[in-house]
Amino acid sequence: MTQASEELQAIERAFWFGDAGHYRARLTPDCMMVFPQIGVLDRETLIAGIEKGPRWSHLDISGWRCDQPAEGVAVIAYRAVAGREGMAEPYRAWCGSLYVRIEEGWLMAFHQQTPD
Repeated sequence: MTQASEELQAIERAFWFGDAGHYRARLTPDCMMVFPQIGVLDRETLIAGIEKGPRWSHLDISGWRCDQPAEGVAVIAYRAVAGREGMAEPYRAWCGSLYVRIEEGWLMAFHQQTPD
């Protein structure tokens, strides 16, 4: 795994477990996320939901793939199996994210989850 891939996997994992501060620090101003049964969320709506909702307690990532199609751009894809307290069955999804690199580091510009 390349250094960029390792760094992006750490950032991506932190989105699953992190608080609203992580989202504020690591999302582009115009970030867009697409979730099943929810739809398209903009940055501020997403952060408001993170402030109110429960966080994940465990996450398994498999099939990790990281490509850099242009300088300062990375696309990642992976399968996630996650759970939180009170869930009878784990959440399973194929996930994809687009990151852009600025002076401060990698920021997420887009994320989508598709149920597995």
